[in-house]
Amino acid sequence: MLKVVIKPFFRIKDILGKPLLEMEVAEGTTVGELLVHLVEAHGPKLERELIDSENGRIKSSYAILINGKISTQFPEGLHLSLKDGDIISIMIISAGG
Repeated sequence: MLKVVIKPFFRIKDILGKPLLEMEVAEGTTVGELLVHLVEAHGPKLERELIDSENGRIKSSYAILINGKISTQFPEGLHLSLKDGDIISIMIISAGG
């Protein structure tokens, strides 16, 4: 088993009720699978906040970071396999101008 840390921000942190959440996952689990487990464990409120109901993907207003790097920087994206000690941050993207 691998131990990873979920670091939620803003509304996700409020829904989870914690600034950090440690989870144990099986070796070979991907970032996307971790997010599915997280949504299943925390119910419809988290799902409504994080998941686009039309396409089942993470809402475009959120970014998933893996050890401080946005998931889109990895060729595998959310299909990247987790490693022991990884920190997965869930952040809202803010626009400015």
